[in-house]
Amino acid sequence: MSSEVHCAVVDWEGERRWYDPAWARIAVVLLVYAGLIAGWSLWLPDNPGGFGGGLAASAGVTWQTLAIRRQVAAETGLKTWQVPVASRRLRQGRIPRDPAARHAMALLARRQRTALERGRWMNPALAVVFGMLGIACLVTSRTALGTLALVAAAGVGTGAVAGRRALRRLDRIEKQLSPPPPPLTTGPVYGS
Repeated sequence: MSSEVHCAVVDWEGERRWYDPAWARIAVVLLVYAGLIAGWSLWLPDNPGGFGGGLAASAGVTWQTLAIRRQVAAETGLKTWQVPVASRRLRQGRIPRDPAARHAMALLARRQRTALERGRWMNPALAVVFGMLGIACLVTSRTALGTLALVAAAGVGTGAVAGRRALRRLDRIEKQLSPPPPPLTTGPVYGS
């Protein structure tokens, strides 16, 4: 079985998911945030500033996601609702034969590679910082903060491994997206 999956035409409308529209993403972020705040307030009840800061951070992340989606749509020529579909197809390695969709996916892959390579050093550095902070907090008997910092260190470390895997996946996909090089001739061309 070939690892390269092709289809002639992209069924953009048929591949949409319920979580692709912006309102669904905002709803999911707010529900997750509400659950985290409820758990956090049970664990550390004297943190009213955390609620406002967390709500502002989730609003900022949501706005940034929508702005990036609009920018990618403008760069690739896709509609904003098609960007998540193209990104999902790229993650799954499903490369279309349609030249316009291939070009858009190549631009999307290049953009993802740039973003992954730009922050390549950040995840391991943050894992070390959070790990040291967690150990220091545990040594000084601040168990809750130390545990939270060690969990964050493990999460960021996992993100570093996932980033390397994503770069290898992008390598394979970019090879599939790039056209084959012309054959090399080493000598006189016969028949001319």
